[in-house]
Amino acid sequence: MFGITKVNCDLATVWLLATDDLLKYRTSFIRQCKLVLSEMNIKFKVLTNIVDSRNKVHLRWLKWCGMFFIGEYMVNDVKFYQFVRVAQ
Repeated sequence: MFGITKVNCDLATVWLLATDDLLKYRTSFIRQCKLVLSEMNIKFKVLTNIVDSRNKVHLRWLKWCGMFFIGEYMVNDVKFYQFVRVAQ
């Protein structure tokens, strides 16, 4: 399950909720990621959110999707990174 939440006319948060079953479909999932994010970036110039710094798989996936890491936040003694993708 994934989606975006509008913040304003140019900015949205992007999110993904998955289970370990996603690994069964990782090839088709990966093939579609950049396309889906590009479509989201047509409507919103900037996509952003935060990710737990301990989740190395998500960090690698976000980089592959063209996200840039622009900030760090501490939440309950856990470091989170803010990521962003800007439409080209």
